[in-house]
Amino acid sequence: MRLNPDVTVLGTGALLNRLVSDGSLTRAEANAIQARIRRGSHTSPSHTRMLTTILTTGDRLSATPSTGKAEMEPYQSSCKTPLHGIECGMTAFFSLCLECAMSNQPKTEPCPGPLEGVVVLDITRALAGPFTSMLLGDLGAEVIKVEPPASAGLDYTSRTPGVDNQSFKGEDLQFLSVHRNKKSITVNLRSEKGKEIVYDLAVKVDVVLDNFRAGVMKRLKLDFETLSKINPRIVCCSVTGFGQTGPYRDRPSFDSITQALSGVMGVTGEPGRPPCKVGISIGDLAGPVYGLAGVCAALYHAEKTGRGQQVDISLLDCLTSLAAHRAALYLVAGEVQGPVGGRDSRNPLHGAFPARDGYFVVAAHRQAFWENMCRAIGREDLLAESKYETSPLRVQNAPEIWGILDAIFRTQPVEHWIQLLIAHDVPCAPVYSIDQMVKDPQLLSRGMIATLEHPEGGQIRVLGNPLKMSSIQKQRYTYPPSFGQHTEEVLSKLLGYSKDKIEALRAEGAI
Repeated sequence: MRLNPDVTVLGTGALLNRLVSDGSLTRAEANAIQARIRRGSHTSPSHTRMLTTILTTGDRLSATPSTGKAEMEPYQSSCKTPLHGIECGMTAFFSLCLECAMSNQPKTEPCPGPLEGVVVLDITRALAGPFTSMLLGDLGAEVIKVEPPASAGLDYTSRTPGVDNQSFKGEDLQFLSVHRNKKSITVNLRSEKGKEIVYDLAVKVDVVLDNFRAGVMKRLKLDFETLSKINPRIVCCSVTGFGQTGPYRDRPSFDSITQALSGVMGVTGEPGRPPCKVGISIGDLAGPVYGLAGVCAALYHAEKTGRGQQVDISLLDCLTSLAAHRAALYLVAGEVQGPVGGRDSRNPLHGAFPARDGYFVVAAHRQAFWENMCRAIGREDLLAESKYETSPLRVQNAPEIWGILDAIFRTQPVEHWIQLLIAHDVPCAPVYSIDQMVKDPQLLSRGMIATLEHPEGGQIRVLGNPLKMSSIQKQRYTYPPSFGQHTEEVLSKLLGYSKDKIEALRAEGAI
């Protein structure tokens, strides 16, 4: 956060709560102050003492009824802007003043999200780590991606197109798909000067995210134990294949490994056929959702207690947790279920069926939907059959039902059946290919296809943020940063490094 070390944000938060309780501030005003505290930097000792005095005694602070703003003299006239990047004339640095913080002037830009003011240092690569930081960025966090400079002698496979050479303007499409709303800096984490940069950043950031194997951050001296001594509030989140503990912690892992060990691959595919992977990298992508939840919970805990913590995310743990129902069949009932393919004999009316030009899914497993479907396809006679009367009976006669429905559904195209079944309130959907999915009107209406404008011209389309929140009236998307694009900006503005110091670090190979 942005306070000088002699005043903790915990104390500030408690004091703000007190002012809200006694009616001196509204909750909105207190939240605005906290947001500005997080966004400021290099608060001078004198300014910090002024802030502390105001918060603890109320001296020199009064609310103006007509505006709801705090009046502060003599600092009010020196403020350059009441909004972001507040600069006060009393210092040479970006800083905080309450007149700015409590200004209720409307913003011209939409709110970037509920995590506005949270700063994330993203030391990840590949897919799982960058996807986690993208989720945080989509919710308004400022994400600073750390990449190794050429002098570090490390690979750049996360940006370089793979064997399929799928790229846009020379950068890998997978990289572009998970790096929006981020900044990029280059830092050599193996060098002492590079580590010093991270230590300086640790004072300023709220979250450090990595996806190295267990023990790597400790060897680099960038682990939670080290960084929390610099910033007690810091949250360190590691998203790794097997987590920080257990007999597999030192093994390398990839999506297919996670799918295999979680049991997910064992229940995917057609009965009697070889094991089959899920069609997307679910082993890599389940973990980031838990990572987002863990980071947000840890930040909330830090706000209450003033103490950060380590968030340990194992991709294997996360994907295994999604197999809860299948696991319960064995753990409670002792049954081991294998792959069922597009249909399940224990749920015969919940699965994929062939039409004349493709496949569609029907979920007519409940009695009302079964009856509606029979009427929709003109087979009310099936409702009179005692062997199909109840769900357990339909399970016993699943192959027979499938034969009847397959013969009927193959006579017409997918769209015919979709429209007919929807009209009769039967849950159904076409089985889309990706090119069909991105044109679906439901997804388009909810902004799930986003356009990113390249700074030098051209654009790409990517999937949007699925988290819809009332505070995000319009989702912010910025194009993925170029390699090291923001190095000087972050080092100079956030850390206050001089131009000469930055050039010296570059000459030494630290950046």
